[in-house]
Amino acid sequence: MTVQRKKSLFDTTGQEKRSQTAKINRAHGKQAEEISMDALRKIGFKCVEKIETGFTVIRSGKKITGAFPVRRVTGDIRAIGHGGQAIYCECKFREDKLKWSDMETHQLKAMEDVTEAGGAAFLVWVACLIPERVYLLQWPFNVLKKGRAITEQEAADLESSEYFGFVEGCKG
Repeated sequence: MTVQRKKSLFDTTGQEKRSQTAKINRAHGKQAEEISMDALRKIGFKCVEKIETGFTVIRSGKKITGAFPVRRVTGDIRAIGHGGQAIYCECKFREDKLKWSDMETHQLKAMEDVTEAGGAAFLVWVACLIPERVYLLQWPFNVLKKGRAITEQEAADLESSEYFGFVEGCKG
């Protein structure tokens, strides 16, 4: 006689665990983008909005079986800065340290292109969701270089620009 055991919530396959982790990461990323937009508004940027990524949906009958981005975008957030300057931001949620390898090649290229065109590009690092800890790093980065990581303390100590460093009370 075979005894069948009831499946527990803790009985998951590797694929299910990866799927759960991906859902949590997406939720954290979305929350970090909202926190980033609040921080940008707090320092005086106007028309702060998320840049939506267009997707092509793959269907099998009426069921959606997949989706992929149509193209890469210039950043996660755009805004208008002081004097009408175009602002583009890439948002990252990373606890403890921010590593150069957290950036993708197309993100670095987009920041370079924005600054060459006269705009300003920022990396908005959300180091903690609760309580919110947000750091703004203006491109080009002098502290974050290939093969290197920066800590929150290093980011908080930056004073090279009016936009650099820690943004207090982002929800205020």
